[in-house]
Amino acid sequence: MHSKIASLLVANRGEIAIRIIRAARELGLRTVAIFSEEDRGARHRFIAHESHLVGAGRAPIEAYLDLNDVIRVARRTRVDAIHPGYGFLAAKPELASACAEAGIAFVGPRAEVLRALGDKIAARALAQTVGVRAARDRPAPARSCSGEGPRGGHRLSPHGQGQSRWGRSGPAGGGVAGGASRADRDGAARSARGLRRGPRVRRESAAPGAPRRGPDPR
Repeated sequence: MHSKIASLLVANRGEIAIRIIRAARELGLRTVAIFSEEDRGARHRFIAHESHLVGAGRAPIEAYLDLNDVIRVARRTRVDAIHPGYGFLAAKPELASACAEAGIAFVGPRAEVLRALGDKIAARALAQTVGVRAARDRPAPARSCSGEGPRGGHRLSPHGQGQSRWGRSGPAGGGVAGGASRADRDGAARSARGLRRGPRVRRESAAPGAPRRGPDPR
């Protein structure tokens, strides 16, 4: 068990880091930010109590993924905990393991949990072993409207339901697209074609020689 946290390093950038730093400051914690060379003027580093460069000489994204440098800064600043935010190192079990080895609290799941659930196929298998219901596999590839082979990254079940177009590792929460029945799809297509042509306008026939009515000024 870790003792009470009094200082926090935020291993992220931008708006994510800003929100974490603000919350930590409201709790009375000393905050430490990290930044890449390209983020020297970024706001998140100025609202923290202190900030330190990581990944010197690296590209912007690679700098924040430099695990060894993040741990170096954490040791140097003597923080009690590291908050990874999301993205970057957040789902990396290596960061959780490195924090444990350094005696620093990791704000997130344990390394073994990240290893077990970081792969979608392995996570699904684990869920089934403990009796958690999971969605059925949908291995059949989607077909184009003409029936000429697979199209796009989605797959359809025999019931027309969509499956994730993403791979086994992400992105979490954003890769599943729901499908619709053939009748629903055909109806939506007809509606779209009608909107493209524009609404039908009913024209009233006028008596021969009658003046044409202009647009209603109202």
